[in-house]
Amino acid sequence: EEEEAESPSAMPAHDAMEDSDVSEDEEEQKTGSGKKSARQKARERREREKETREVELANASGDWKRNPRGPDDFERLVLMSCSASSSTSDMPSASEVWIQYMGYWMQMAEVQRARECAERGIKQRLGFRDEQDRLNLWIAYL
Repeated sequence: EEEEAESPSAMPAHDAMEDSDVSEDEEEQKTGSGKKSARQKARERREREKETREVELANASGDWKRNPRGPDDFERLVLMSCSASSSTSDMPSASEVWIQYMGYWMQMAEVQRARECAERGIKQRLGFRDEQDRLNLWIAYL
C-alpha cells in the first residue's frame, strides 16, 4: 500500500519534469519562430503600406471617378452625383451612376444587392425634381 501511495506521488513529479522539458522546447520554437514572425509582420506591414499608397494615389488622381472599382468608390460617386448640379459636364448624371452601381453588383452575381441599390436610389437619393433620372433608374430596375 505504501508503494502504491508513493507511485502516484512519483508520477506527478515525473510528469512535471516532462512538462518542463516540453515548455523549454516550446520556448525554443517560439524564439525561433518569433524572429520569423517579426520578419513576416514587417513584410506584411510594407505590403499594407504599399497598398495604401496605391489607393491614395488613385484617390488623388481621381481614377475612382472614371473607373470605380468597389462599393466605396460607387458610394462616393453617388454622393457627388446627387449633390452636384446637372450643369457639371465632367460628372455623369445621378441615374447613370446608380445604374453603373447596379451593374457592378450584377457582375458580382449579387442580384439582391443590385435590387437594393436601385430601390435605395429611387427612394432616397434622387430628388423629386430629377424625374428623368428617376425614370431611367426605374427602367433599369425593371
